[in-house]
Amino acid sequence: MAGAHGAGHAAHHGESLAVEWGFMALSIVVALTGIFVASRMYLRKTWSPDWVSQLGNGVPYRWVYNKYYVDELYQAVFVEGC
Repeated sequence: MAGAHGAGHAAHHGESLAVEWGFMALSIVVALTGIFVASRMYLRKTWSPDWVSQLGNGVPYRWVYNKYYVDELYQAVFVEGC
């Protein structure tokens, strides 16, 4: 009985380890992308900050500028109790 539990635990651990590696890789890609964009805007000055802020119709810029709308979500859920 202990062997079956151990095998299931090992399989679950393997899955969670794969998810962790995936999130680590994703965070590294996001960080490197940010470094690349910042270097193009501020070091090499080949990209205009205004141009970058308009990518994707400005949606990514607005999401970051508004802090992912966390304050608005908190207001709606916990203060107003939608």
